[in-house]
Amino acid sequence: MISLGDFIRIARDCFSEATSFQYVLTIFGTLGATRPLLLLHNLQRRQGNRRMTAWITATREIITRSFRNADRHFFPEEGEDLDGENDEDEEDIPLLAPTQEERQRFLHFAPEISSALGWGCVDEPNEPNVFDLDVLPVLVTKFTSCIFCQNENGEGKDLRRSKKVVTVNVITRSYSLVKAHLVTAHCINCGVDYHPDRIVGHHNDSLRQFYIYDAPFLRISKPAQLWVDRTIAVAQAQSILQHQTFSGYATWFNKVYSRGAPDPGFTAEGSSNHANHLLTNDQSHRMFVEHMVRRLGAAYRNLNPEIFHTSHDPTTAQLVKEALQWFVQDGILPGAQLHNCEECTHPKRYNQPNRGLAPPLPGQNNAQYMVAEVEDEDPEIELPPLPATQNNENAGPQLEMPAHFNVNAPQDQELGREPAEVNLVVMDGTVAGHAICNAPVHPRCRNPPYNFKSARFCDEHRGYNHICGIKGCNSPTVEGSMVCNSPAHQLFHAKFLNRYGGRSSLHTVRRAVERRAEAIQRREEGNGDGIPTANLPPLPQLPPDDPVVVQMGERVTHTFQADRVYCVQLLTFSCGYPIAFCKFYESESESQAFAFIKRVWPDPASPLRPTYLSYDRACSLLRHIVTSHPDSSWLDSTKFIVDVWHYIGHRVDDVMCRTRCNPAPSDGSQPDLIIKERDHRGNLVTRRAFNTETAEQLNAWFGSYKQSLNRMTDFNFDFFIYCVLFLYSEDWIYRKGQKEELAERRERRAQERAARNNVADQE
Repeated sequence: MISLGDFIRIARDCFSEATSFQYVLTIFGTLGATRPLLLLHNLQRRQGNRRMTAWITATREIITRSFRNADRHFFPEEGEDLDGENDEDEEDIPLLAPTQEERQRFLHFAPEISSALGWGCVDEPNEPNVFDLDVLPVLVTKFTSCIFCQNENGEGKDLRRSKKVVTVNVITRSYSLVKAHLVTAHCINCGVDYHPDRIVGHHNDSLRQFYIYDAPFLRISKPAQLWVDRTIAVAQAQSILQHQTFSGYATWFNKVYSRGAPDPGFTAEGSSNHANHLLTNDQSHRMFVEHMVRRLGAAYRNLNPEIFHTSHDPTTAQLVKEALQWFVQDGILPGAQLHNCEECTHPKRYNQPNRGLAPPLPGQNNAQYMVAEVEDEDPEIELPPLPATQNNENAGPQLEMPAHFNVNAPQDQELGREPAEVNLVVMDGTVAGHAICNAPVHPRCRNPPYNFKSARFCDEHRGYNHICGIKGCNSPTVEGSMVCNSPAHQLFHAKFLNRYGGRSSLHTVRRAVERRAEAIQRREEGNGDGIPTANLPPLPQLPPDDPVVVQMGERVTHTFQADRVYCVQLLTFSCGYPIAFCKFYESESESQAFAFIKRVWPDPASPLRPTYLSYDRACSLLRHIVTSHPDSSWLDSTKFIVDVWHYIGHRVDDVMCRTRCNPAPSDGSQPDLIIKERDHRGNLVTRRAFNTETAEQLNAWFGSYKQSLNRMTDFNFDFFIYCVLFLYSEDWIYRKGQKEELAERRERRAQERAARNNVADQE
């Protein structure tokens, strides 16, 4: 171990006193990091009696790069070489940086300097780097004055130390568990306490906790006094975006970064500091919530300048509930309605009655209005005639249009507005939902059960626990059972438990169904003989003379389990950017779908309303609006179309669907949906202007969360979906930027290649 005086003497021999102290530490730290190379150099030199080896050459190259990086880091404006190509003959060096002579001297005597510092010694090969300092972090607020009160000069009051210095546990960005010093600040004027991640003070006669959005550390456990670096929470959020669960992340963390990791043959340098603390599932969940409320608060800062605050030291459930009330406004992502890009928003195109007038191709003209391209040599594809019912006995009944609806598709001039741009949003649902009350009441109860693990009813309907679980039977239950004393009902319940009672039984049912489906597919392909029968316990049934069957019919319903939300409905732009989500409790009905889009775009005169809305049941939704809301402004502002994949399965004799909801009409009635352009061979091709399957694609990605969502409470369910969609929108922006950068690089390379070819041709 070297003394301070020896180090100062060596540093003075290498650099002048005018050199920056941080600069000197950086260079010596780099030299310390190369001590394995110096050790190899000394071993090779001792065996071969060579003064110079390739290890010294590599060491000097690394130190030279360190000089360049230090120039760029400490002197970004004065540094002479920002591209890393430093010329050693240059004399334009910042004042506080080493001169060229000092740099060359340090490089030349690097082995001797290392030996003088005791590094690279053959007798002590495992000597640690003295610049790997084990300094305990200090957690303190970023504020230097109170933000709530001011002095006579208009400046914030000075902060005082509130409590004694406390030692806490911190997981650093290197995933090491270390001790840290926690210091709390206090304003003696207003009594507010300033913590590293929050501010605690009285607000509206109650003690409130205000969250600091850019806090570098987060407290995830008060009893364990456990804090984490914010980068750990960012990494967890990205893993959640890749369909990781809270328990899965905690398991991964504990296996990789705990002491006694599953790979005993590997011991990383400094592993003695790695976590000897196991991250629990609750702490993993709390870390995600603490991080996301700050991310959402920063995103909502333009919409709501007030700082997000809750009750003092809330539990995770209380924090999530207050965050839902604060941020989740009808499930709409912040600023999502203002989104537009070239994939989901196009210039408006109009029908052109005079053929032969070819417009510019998309992207070649910035004109406000464009004309649909129609050419005589490319004949229009006529729609097949509607099936006649008079002369065709096998034809089904035609679905008539509403009386006050025109049969012909609307032309653009019929709209009450003439937008310069058109856009398209897509709506679709995915089956996922949390548990809700299963009380046999009408309308259905939407309240959550009082206990999500085992309860079937909410607090209001607890009394149904003492009534027979078979709907239609109002007899009291037998103690310890869910049904009455009727032998038929007891047998029905026993068969139900035998088939669905255990978790293993559920997997047995699922696997049997999968095997049967696989066998059916093999037989259709000609590779299988018979279809196996699912070897499962029989379905429970009641005898025909049972009073419940006589009164309610053969289909027996029960309340043995809690009910569930039917589906989650998602709205996205045709580019894939998410807009909002909504829960449908009973079914994917047209009334709920219409109420959903009205909540997202409530203002009839808003220019943010979509020009087109693609939905797999758009014809039924349009028929519902026409019949139930004939004066709705949605009939004038938005055109409802069926997405391409589902349109092929719609009835050909549905007049409204054929004329109003066609996603790609080839008769020129909707020029905004069909565009013609030249392919790479110069041929005129027709393609759809928008992607109508983005909601289906998002649901396919979102479906991986289904098993986790189905086991969440109602408030965790809503908060998690909102956070995941928020993270997905950020990831969409990142991926969009990556694609644009790649396209720019390709275009730049193509231009450079063309320029080189032109030069070669001229030569």
